[in-house]
Amino acid sequence: MGSWHGNQFSWAALSVKIDFRRKLYNRIDKCCLISHNIITLIKYFIKVCEWYRRDAECYSKL
Repeated sequence: MGSWHGNQFSWAALSVKIDFRRKLYNRIDKCCLISHNIITLIKYFIKVCEWYRRDAECYSKL
């Protein structure tokens, strides 16, 4: 009977550990996704600035 309880406890501990790890990985994935999105936004913003600068140069030549 005692060993059964011990086994149940180890299973519970294992499932908690797996659940914690899954949550941790999900959080890491979200952080990576957010940082990737920020980098993409910055690149897009730089591109837009370049377009505007080019347009401004064209208008100044007119």
